[in-house]
Formats: sequence, structure tokens, C-alpha cells
Amino acid sequence: MAKIKVYILEGLPGAGKDTLQRKLIKRFKSKNVYAFSEEDLLSSWKHALIPRVEDLLVDYFDLVLSYIESVLKQDTKAVFILNRFHVSLLITASKLSPKTKKKYDKLLTKLEKLPVCILVPFLKKEEIEKRAVHPERKERAWKKHLQDWLNQKGFRTAKEAFEWEQQKILKILQTQKIPYRLVRIKR
Repeated sequence: MAKIKVYILEGLPGAGKDTLQRKLIKRFKSKNVYAFSEEDLLSSWKHALIPRVEDLLVDYFDLVLSYIESVLKQDTKAVFILNRFHVSLLITASKLSPKTKKKYDKLLTKLEKLPVCILVPFLKKEEIEKRAVHPERKERAWKKHLQDWLNQKGFRTAKEAFEWEQQKILKILQTQKIPYRLVRIKR
């Protein structure tokens, strides 16, 4: 992992992306770490509620990648950690418009040229329901979002939906030409 300069963390809610991000920041304490949370990248569940947010995200992610390219050219000690990025965009978007899809494909081309690895905290089936629904979240808006998302996707239970989502993440990664690794996060 020494040559990798960009780590993208993708995975289910509650799978351990934030924990992994903290571990990577500690691991690279002698580097110049640029860590972007899912909120920094406009990729939290709250952002997913905004109609057509994927149009904005594709343009924003393009700017983020241009920034990363620029920094990596100047700073040999730079390491970037992006918590939720291009895969999450495909998961949350109901459908990309042809124009947005074209821009998304350009993002993939940019990503393929970077020293990048996608890390995916992976949950076992028996862990999914317990962790992915974020039982610690008490906000009514979260519970409403979760129910609306289940209805929109046509699932009866959160467990069923998150099992589907985890498989979809893997299928997306298998079709892209970007290295990835599944990781287990110990709690």
C-alpha cells in the first residue's frame, strides 16, 4: 500500500468507514493526510435526499480529483482519504441522466490514472441488520429517510435492502478498472 496515494472508502452505513478512516489517518501520521469525510464530499444520507444531487456531485468530484492531481504533483508526502465517493453516488442516485453518465465515465478515467485503491469494509450477513441501520441514530428524519429509501427501492426490510446494496457495491467495483480490497473492521 506504500505507493497508493488515494484511498477511497466505500461500503454500507455502519460497516466501519469512519473507523477505517481514523485508522488510516493514524497509520499515515508522518504524511500530509488530506482526509475528506462523507459530509465533506456531500455524500451523507442527508445529501441523498436532494433531488438530482448526483448532477452536482459529478461536477464536484471532478473538482476534487483535479485538486488531488495538483497536490500529488507538488507534494510527495500527500495521502488522500475519501470517505464515500463515486460508488456511493451510483448507489444513491435513482438514475444518472445521459449527460451525468458521460461526466461520471470521465471521472472513472481520471481515477484510473491515479495511485488509488478502494477499501470496502465488508459486513457478514448476520451483521448487516444490526449495524447498517445505525440504531444509535435517533433522528426522526433518519428513520423517515430509511423507510422512504426502502419503499423507493422496493424492499420490505432494511436487512434485505442492505444485503442488496452490499452486493451492488461489489458488482460496481468488479466492472470498474480501479483496484479494491474488502476489509473487515474489528469493533
